[in-house]
Amino acid sequence: MLLCDSCNAEAHIGCLGLDEVPKEDWLCTACRGRSTRNANGDVGGDKAARSEAQNAKAKAQAEVEESIQKYRFINQEELLYNRRIDERAAEDGVKVR
Repeated sequence: MLLCDSCNAEAHIGCLGLDEVPKEDWLCTACRGRSTRNANGDVGGDKAARSEAQNAKAKAQAEVEESIQKYRFINQEELLYNRRIDERAAEDGVKVR
């Protein structure tokens, strides 16, 4: 079994017409279509695809963290607001909860 060095797609070595696992990076058909060549003529699509995936993952994690921070801020503001209401009610002699 052979895995694409970019996306981890699986392929049987025999189905690819190979006798053994290649020593160099192997890209599936889809990743070869996205690959680019650098100044040396080396295929760089696998590294570019991995870098793009890592960037997308980092961006998604940052967005989740930002959402969590916003939620915490809103929650904290709501708690402070409720505390102020309870304090005012207590000052006015109103029994709360």
